Amino acid sequence: MRLIRFELAFMGERQGVGLFQGLSDVGLRTPEYYRLLDLFSDLRSPVIDIEMQDFSVESVCFWFTPEGVTFFQYAISKVQKAIKRKGWDLVWAEIDSEQVDAIFTDRYQMAVPTVQVKDLMPRYQNFCKEVF
Repeated sequence: MRLIRFELAFMGERQGVGLFQGLSDVGLRTPEYYRLLDLFSDLRSPVIDIEMQDFSVESVCFWFTPEGVTFFQYAISKVQKAIKRKGWDLVWAEIDSEQVDAIFTDRYQMAVPTVQVKDLMPRYQNFCKEVF
C-alpha cells in the first residue's frame, strides 16, 4: 500500500518536520491555526502513546494511508493554501507500507520508525494535485 507524508518547506527548503509538527510555527494567527487543526478532528492525535512500545515520539513519523489522503484531501489543500500566504509550502513523499514495520496503524494513518524511512530515502516533491 502506498503511504504519503506531508512535510513543511519554507521558501523552497524542506524543514524536515511533518505537517502537524510544524504547523504552529508558520505564522498563522491562532484562530486560523485551530480552524485548520479542526479539519483533522477525525484523525487520531498526532501524539499517540507510543512510548509504551519502546519508541520515542522523535523516532516515529506519521504517513497517510490512501484512505487518509482521500478523506483529508480537502483539509490538506486548505493547509497548503493557508501556509502559502506565509511563504511556506507542503511537500510530499511516498513509500510502500510493505517496506516498513508499522508501530501504529488505523484506516487514515500509519506510524513507522523514522530510521526505516531514512533508509528508503523517499524523494520529496512539491505540493500539487497529483498527490490526490
